[in-house]
Amino acid sequence: MLGDIFTRDEFGSYRERFCYLLGVKNDMALKLLHKTQSAKNLGDLNTFLRDFMLEKPQTFSAAKQLVSEFGELNAAHQAVITARRQIETLTRQKAGANKWI
Repeated sequence: MLGDIFTRDEFGSYRERFCYLLGVKNDMALKLLHKTQSAKNLGDLNTFLRDFMLEKPQTFSAAKQLVSEFGELNAAHQAVITARRQIETLTRQKAGANKWI
């Protein structure tokens, strides 16, 4: 009588079956479906498009890494500048001290 019924205790196996039967290959598609079903809570259209319609560009991780590396490079550069100023100051002090000797 009810031979086609599919029941499970966990949502994960139900979700897998649902996706298989409907040909859904991406979890973001399920999130999009849920969001469109509750369209009254859509919120900001730009955020909606970014989060559900567009893949996250690979350039984001590259940019994050570049910013991190720039921070390290900038810190090393500042250390070199500080060391040069210390050398200049000590060289002047040494020259001044030699006058008195």
